[in-house]
Amino acid sequence: MAQKEWSLAECLERVRSRMVTQTAGFYGPRSAMWLIMRENMVPLGAISAVLLQVAHPAIAAAGAHSSRVRSDFNGRTRRTFAAVYEIIFGDTATASLTIERIHRIHNRVRRESGEQPYRASDPDLLFWVLATLIDCSVRTYELLVGPLSLRDREDYYADMRLFGTAMGIPPDFMPPTWAGFEQYWEAMVNGDRLRIGETGSKLARFILGSAGARWSGSAALVAGMLPERWRKAYGVAWGPKEQRRFAWTIRAMRLVHQFMPASLRYCPAYHQALVRLAAAPRESKTLLACAIGWTSRLLRLPWVLAPAQDHSSVRV
Repeated sequence: MAQKEWSLAECLERVRSRMVTQTAGFYGPRSAMWLIMRENMVPLGAISAVLLQVAHPAIAAAGAHSSRVRSDFNGRTRRTFAAVYEIIFGDTATASLTIERIHRIHNRVRRESGEQPYRASDPDLLFWVLATLIDCSVRTYELLVGPLSLRDREDYYADMRLFGTAMGIPPDFMPPTWAGFEQYWEAMVNGDRLRIGETGSKLARFILGSAGARWSGSAALVAGMLPERWRKAYGVAWGPKEQRRFAWTIRAMRLVHQFMPASLRYCPAYHQALVRLAAAPRESKTLLACAIGWTSRLLRLPWVLAPAQDHSSVRV
C-alpha cells in the first residue's frame, strides 16, 4: 500500500470539493458523521483506541519522542479532541485552518534514523490512527446509544475517509467500502504488524494509570472494548468480575442516555453548528444549553468550537 504523501493543497482541494456549504462545513446536519459524533458518550471509548494506536511501534515511538504525552497528557488530549470537533462541526474556514495547523505539526514530527524511524505524515500511520477512531466510535455508539444500520456504517465510513483525506491520507490508500475496512481491521488486529515493545508498554502503563482511565466506568469500557489478544498483551483483567462490571456499566450508561435531554446528550459543538445554520432545535436555545456552552468555553473543554482564527501558534 506504499504511496506518496499528499500535499496540504491536494488535501484541501479534495475536501473543499465535497463540502456541503461554507457555513455547514464539510459534513452538515444530515451526515452520518454528525449523527455519531454529536453524542457526548462516544468519546468515552477513546482510551481503547489509543491503546491500539501505541501497539504500532512507529506510533509508540512518535508518541514517546515527539509529543507531550507524558508532560501534558490532559492538555494534549483536550487539543486533539478540539481539533477533531473543529473539522467535523466547524464551518469551512474553521475546519480549513485546523487542517492546515495539523499538517504543519505532522510535518515536524519525524525521525529518519535510529531503531524505529517514523513520520507523522506517513499515510500508513495516519490510517491506523483513523481506523482505531472509526472502530472505537462505531462500537461505543452501538454500546451506549443504539444500533447502526449497514447504511449508517457505510455513510459514516465514507465521511471518515474524507476526514482521513483532510489529514493527508490519499483516498486510494484507504479501503473504499465498509466491508474493505473490516477486512483491514481484522488483518491489523490479528496480524503481526502490531506488537507491544518497551516504548509502547511504557506509554500504555502511563495511559492506563491516568485519571480518566482509572475511573471505574472508563476502566470497564477499556476492558470490554479491547480485543482479547490486546487485553492479554496489556495485562487488562477480564474475569467474571470485570465482565459483570462491564455489563452493568453499559446498562447504566444506556439508561442515563435514554433520559438525557438533547442539551446534555449532544456536544456543545453540535449545538453551536445548528445555531450557526439557523436550524437549532428549541432545546439548544434554552437557558440550560446556553449555560452549558458558556461553562464549556470558560473551562476550555474540547467539544466547544472556538471562533475561526489563525492556529499557527497552538501547541499539540
